[in-house]
Amino acid sequence: AGSRSARTIRVSASPVVLPKGERKLGVVLALRDVTLELEIARLKNDFLHSVSHDLRSPITSIMGFIDYMLKGVGGKLSEDQTDMATQVKTSASHVLAMVNDILDLARIEFKKVKVNPKLFSVSLLADLTVRSLKPQAQARGVSMKVESEGPTIVESDQGLVERLIANLVGNAVKFAKTRITVKVRDS
Repeated sequence: AGSRSARTIRVSASPVVLPKGERKLGVVLALRDVTLELEIARLKNDFLHSVSHDLRSPITSIMGFIDYMLKGVGGKLSEDQTDMATQVKTSASHVLAMVNDILDLARIEFKKVKVNPKLFSVSLLADLTVRSLKPQAQARGVSMKVESEGPTIVESDQGLVERLIANLVGNAVKFAKTRITVKVRDS
């Protein structure tokens, strides 16, 4: 008299063989109801996508308006206002990177990661990333530099490597006392 709903069952089969493998006795089947696990995974995926979308749009808008401010569209900014707007833009960029990281983790978990390999210089990428984080480091009294043994060309996903460097250096900025040195070398 109750309502019936679809269930998802995962089946595993293993042969049952005598110790020396001389004779097969049969097969053991294990049935496991994974309906709830799949529903939880779907809900988690939906949640991550909606939250990331709901966060990404306003952050992108904030960054766009700050760009307008920095270009003087609403009037010329003082030096202090320019510094503050630049720090807000840097912070918004970090929040956007965190949202992208959350999405990447979800994609990795659901095996939907798209890697776009191309040749690029890790040294140049590290230098650009460190420069973008310098205002944050300077505000904390931390100096930063990149030491490199040359261009260090690799073939990888440049966006993912950039986010990796930004995360590592960003964490270093939070915890460093005086100096951060990013070393790039071919191993």
